[in-house]
Amino acid sequence: WDGSKWSKVSDWIDPNRETGAHNSLVSSATNFAASLVTANAPANANRPQLKTTTGSINGRNMLRFQGGDDELETPQSVINQLATSKHIFMVFQTSSDITSKQSIWVEGGSARGLNIHLDGGKLYYTAWNNPSTDGSDDDWGFGSSGNVAQFLEANVAANTTYVVYAEY
Repeated sequence: WDGSKWSKVSDWIDPNRETGAHNSLVSSATNFAASLVTANAPANANRPQLKTTTGSINGRNMLRFQGGDDELETPQSVINQLATSKHIFMVFQTSSDITSKQSIWVEGGSARGLNIHLDGGKLYYTAWNNPSTDGSDDDWGFGSSGNVAQFLEANVAANTTYVVYAEY
């Protein structure tokens, strides 16, 4: 890790620095990245749980995102400030269900974006660019005219801890 890249990190959520009781719902998480912008859950139903004892990873606190709608959001304006290069680093643990599609991290929208998700026993890192803005045939990915999203994939096992790092 080159220390000069620190300014490129848009989100650094550290559950071990969060305060709250075991199994409490987290409405916002402190962002320790250079932007210092808090990540928020849009509604009570979307809040992840703070795990401080059982369910932690390596004895450290974790945020448990369960169900199809738990999330923390960072304003798009923060992400756009860092558009020239990005670094994604996360630690997560799979449950017994690794076959259902589960989003781990999503950035962007229908036009352009990136995501990390589980599906069918695999971990995917996917990118797409649907609008043709740089030429007549430069769109690719979900929703584009016959082109597929660009992705990397790796097999995963149930109930296993993984570390993901991507630089682009």
